[in-house]
Order: sequence, then C-alpha cells, then structure tokens
Amino acid sequence: MLNMIPGSNKSFINKNIINGFSFGVLLVLLLILIWIVQDKHNVFLQNNKNVSETAVKNVREAIVIAIETKKRTLDNFVENNRSEIIKLINQPENKKQFDFLYNKLKKQLPDLFTINVYREDVGLITKHNDFVGRICKVDLEDYLAVDYHEKRTHPSTVLYHYDEISSLEINNRRYLFFASFSLDVVAKILDHSSPDGHTLMIVSDSGDDGMIEIKTTGVRNLKDSRKTPTIESLEADNILSKVSIPETHWHVIDLQDRKLIDRNLNSYIFPASVLYILVAGIIIFMRSVLNKSYSMLSNLNEQLVIRNKEITELNINLEDLTVTDALTGLYNRRYFDTQYEKEWNRAFRDNRIIGVMIVDIDYFKKYNDSYGHPEGDKCLQQVSTVLKSCISRSSEFVARVGGEEFIAIVNDNKKACDEIAQQIHTNLQKLGIEHNQSDKGRVTVSIGVASAIPDQNNRRSDAVKKADEALYEAKMQGRNRTVVFDV
Repeated sequence: MLNMIPGSNKSFINKNIINGFSFGVLLVLLLILIWIVQDKHNVFLQNNKNVSETAVKNVREAIVIAIETKKRTLDNFVENNRSEIIKLINQPENKKQFDFLYNKLKKQLPDLFTINVYREDVGLITKHNDFVGRICKVDLEDYLAVDYHEKRTHPSTVLYHYDEISSLEINNRRYLFFASFSLDVVAKILDHSSPDGHTLMIVSDSGDDGMIEIKTTGVRNLKDSRKTPTIESLEADNILSKVSIPETHWHVIDLQDRKLIDRNLNSYIFPASVLYILVAGIIIFMRSVLNKSYSMLSNLNEQLVIRNKEITELNINLEDLTVTDALTGLYNRRYFDTQYEKEWNRAFRDNRIIGVMIVDIDYFKKYNDSYGHPEGDKCLQQVSTVLKSCISRSSEFVARVGGEEFIAIVNDNKKACDEIAQQIHTNLQKLGIEHNQSDKGRVTVSIGVASAIPDQNNRRSDAVKKADEALYEAKMQGRNRTVVFDV
C-alpha cells in the first residue's frame, strides 16, 4: 500500500524508486528463469546420458549373447557331426559332403555364410569357395597358438562377415572347423536398440577415429553420405557413450544428436521467454498504474490477482511438461525413474511383489517408413490408449521411455502381470491397426515382464534389466508375445 503524506498529494515512493524496483524485479526474474532453464536442460542431458549408456550396454549384452549362442551351437555341431566332418577331411573335393554339412548347420544358424576346415600344418582343407582372406588366416593361426581369437569384421568381395572357430583332433592332428556369419544380425540389434535422437554403431578398437564397422543400415554402409568410413574428429567429440564388446575387436558407441540437444534447450527457452515477457508486462503495467493515480489502486489489485493466476497456471503447465510425453499423454522417463524408486521402496517396506513390464511395438520403424510419421504418431497414440486401459489401477502407471518403447509398473504377482500383458495383446488385436510390413498384417507388440519381492539381495535396476531381457527373448521367439522372468 502506498503511504501518503497527510494533507499532501505526494507519495513517499517516487518515480525513480518505482523504476528502480521494477528493474530489480525483472533482473531477478531473468536470473531465476535462466537457472530454471539450465537446471531442466541439465536434467535432460543426464537422462539423455542415462538412455545412451543403457542403450550401448543393451547392445553389448545382446551381441555377447548372440556370439556365445553361435559358439555353443558350433561346438555342439562339431561334436555331434564328427564323423561327417572326417568324411569331408578325407574327401575335401566332395562338394556333396560339403553341402550336406553346410545346409545342416545353416538350419541351426540361419545367418551362416560359409564353412571351412583348416589344419595347422596344411592350411585350408576344403576349397569350395574363395572367401577366406588374409584376416581369416591370421585369426586361425592365432587360435592355433593360444586357443582364443577376438571376433572382428572380415572384408570380402561377396559379404562382410566374422568367424567362429571350433577345434577337434583327429589321428593326433589338430583341425579347426570354422564358420563365417553375416553381420546383419548385429546391424538389426543396433537398429532395434537405437533410441530416438541417438546413433548407435560398432567401431573397431583402433581408437575414437577407428573404422566404422557396423551401423543400423548394415556393414560399412555409407548411404548417409559419409565422406569416410571412419569416425571424424567432430564426431569423436559427440561420442556420448562407449563400451567394448568382450572377445571382439569392436566397441559400441553412441553419437549424440546435437540438434536434439538444441531443440530441447529451445523447448525450455520459449516458455520461459513467454513467462518473462508476461511478467515484465505486468510489472510495467503496475508501474504505469502507480505513477498515474491512487484511484486505480483497487483495479490494479484485481489485475494482479488475474496475472498471478496466469503465472500459476503457466508454472503448473511447465511442471506437467517435465513429467508427461507430449505425443501420447503418458508419463515420460523422468517420471518413471522417480515414481519407480518410490514404488520399489514401498514394496520393500510392505514385503510385496512389484512387477515391471516393458512393451515394444514390433517393426515400428518399418511402419513409419511405410505409412509416414503422422500415421506413426497416430499408431503410438492408439497403442498408448490400449496400455492405459489395461494398466489402470491407482497404484500402477505406464510411461513412454523411447520411440516405440513403453514401461509399466504393476503391483501384483507374475500371473497377474501376464494376464495384463495378454489383455494388451487381445485389445490391440481387436483394434486391428493395419501394418503391411508385419507378418501379422497388423500392429503387434512384444512384452517383457519381470516380477520380484524387493529385499536386500536385489536392486530395482535388476527388475528392469530382467524385463528388458524378457523383451529381447520375446522378440527372438518371433514377436507378438509375452515372456515373463523372475528376478
């Protein structure tokens, strides 16, 4: 309230004080908004870093599993088909015997490229193809020396590949039965694991400027108009995460999208600027009213109430933006991380089961490529509606954590989680969203579920990891299904 000198029309607060006070408020508000924008952007950067680290670790684990599976399958094949391999060694020119072994192994490992037999004192036994190059022979000699070799990309005029080797001894002579495999499986793992705004790829172990071995588009594929097949200096500065893959010459790296970072920062700057302009207008208006007349004081108070309400609504909207996904209306990754910790701790105190469910839309990239991004956005919204209808209890929630990936918390046992997952499949089937790039002819989802009773021996990240492994298993089994693991 402005105080007047008795018997005078002059105020203790003159124009200079009002102007100085207004400038000070605007300056403080500007500093506060800058701090808020920077804080929110830092949170985004940390979440982006976490997403990146999770993605590269998932890729590494998936590739390790794929490699180990091939190695076990090859060793079992060699052990179970020893007599047939001996026939081929004794008759190396027998194309029929070679084709028999090749076709038999290919039924177990569909991405098989070719097979060969190598003897330490002779070299290649079979010569039914000329795909064995210098790198293959070096790896074979290394394996003979130390019983170990690190996988790497082998160039070929026909197909880039990598080798798996199995040893066997015949008549006191050591032979190596080795199989060459296409790298398309690794490229698919990269494609399925790449979050929006991230570029995952496999590089050689010669440093940050090493050869780009495998990308989501294939092996050493330069369709993106890359000038060289190596990491350029500017790209090296944008490597967000990097992990090595055991028993290989490969590293998984993630190149962050600078445009994504800039868009996120701008998304905070714009509403903050609007808020600042709005408040600045209010302050200027208040100054004008104060300088004109006390008779407008009551009207000014009403305007302040209105403006304060607008500011409150803007703050609420800004807060909503930080925890919800704009496209689907579901919660976002930030909300999930915070709320999941609370639910885990509550389940720990109550000694009850908590379930984690990861849902991924099958062949969504192909859907976008076929129907366009607007239809892809519509598909995401329809799937989100199905998820919300099936996961609707007050203690449960679902969040969108990737382009086509969702994660939900279900406070119930494994059976109940599986029933909810089956309801999702059923409702989505009833919805019947057309998908001409899927073998089902419609949009389907793969679901990984993990349930646990929190205790001192497990962590909340274990449940998410198990659910992700279950999701991967669901995809490996053919998609459009649910796999449930216990922690």
